[in-house]
Amino acid sequence: MKIEFLYPELVTLYGENGNREFLQKNLPDAEFVSTSLDMAPAFITGTVDLVYIGSMIDNYFGLAIEALRPYKDALKAYIDSGKVFLATGNAMDLFGKYIQFKDKRVEGLGLFDYYSVEDTSFRHNSWFLGKFEGIKITAFRSTFTRQFGSDADPFIKVLGGSGRNDKSKVEGARLNNFYATSLLGPFLIINPPFAHYLLGLLGADKPLCFEETAVKAYQHRLAWMEEPDARFVMGALG
Repeated sequence: MKIEFLYPELVTLYGENGNREFLQKNLPDAEFVSTSLDMAPAFITGTVDLVYIGSMIDNYFGLAIEALRPYKDALKAYIDSGKVFLATGNAMDLFGKYIQFKDKRVEGLGLFDYYSVEDTSFRHNSWFLGKFEGIKITAFRSTFTRQFGSDADPFIKVLGGSGRNDKSKVEGARLNNFYATSLLGPFLIINPPFAHYLLGLLGADKPLCFEETAVKAYQHRLAWMEEPDARFVMGALG
């Protein structure tokens, strides 16, 4: 099994490296490769089973998109083949039609019909509760960008908090086994049921490292998020 981490020199925000460490601990026999901006992605060879990319500062969006753009057709082929791809945090913005900044527009990879808008005057911080194929998802978001346009091809149904934008009832994007979400966590660590699902796609579903502790924390978050008076604006619960 081969796992590829894209652009580690860019992906440095929000502790999302925890997703990388989680995969390494739970797949000790897998081969892990890190692809820098000046390298061709390993997924173009057809030998990669999972690709991961996480959050980066907004100024890096263009660098990541331009690094991937020459391999857009190979990325589509990878996704069409049913291989697994996980994008967390603001990495979701790379795969829409474009990202609108205050004074410029950066064309995205165009895998989905949504577009992203950056508003540096307001950082959106909130808790999130959602549902994916019977799995409850708990997380939070902290971002200057939101997604607008088509709500097609969603990943998660919103149960509490907001989705792609404050009026949307869906979060993230999914195509076959490609999963993009603007949610943080790190996403895999704080959602053991989804982690099992993802590892199951790789044929590697087994007890997770630190599973007992992770499940207790997940159940605690889930309990207060499902209370009738739960508030999802970050900080509202004290």
